[in-house]
Amino acid sequence: MRPSRVALLGSALGLCGLLLAGCTFFGVPTGQERTEADALEQEIAGYQGWKTPDWVEGYNESVHPLPAYVKYYVNDIGMSDIDDPPNGSVFVKEQFDEDKQLIGLTVMKKIDGYDPENKDWFWAIADASGGVTNAGRLNSAWTSNCISCHKKGDGGGDLLFVND
Repeated sequence: MRPSRVALLGSALGLCGLLLAGCTFFGVPTGQERTEADALEQEIAGYQGWKTPDWVEGYNESVHPLPAYVKYYVNDIGMSDIDDPPNGSVFVKEQFDEDKQLIGLTVMKKIDGYDPENKDWFWAIADASGGVTNAGRLNSAWTSNCISCHKKGDGGGDLLFVND
């Protein structure tokens, strides 16, 4: 017996729903998070012209096995009060391999009301050219667990290490 067109359409829509849920589950930005990620890509386009806090100038050894080294950049809004970053603050961490070749970026942007439980930080992982590949809350087994790590070692209560 052949399945009806309605059954096939229902199955196809169900599969699309699972794929979309899977994208969200694995951290691939969709919906509002994709909109935020696209805007963030534009915003960080000139990040290398931003300031770096004096105490983290240059290459810093990473606490992670990869990357081996990191460099930090903060937009003017974030630098205006680095101890209590206001909404609109953006922090970019360049990631480098052992040969100090840029391999990617991690980014945090404070967005009013985005995630009050986690200090309203929007998290993103980008490739070396600044294209966001993973974004949002990033706190599942399938993403980078950014939030849970930052909560464990956060001395300042703002989920940032760069100002501790």
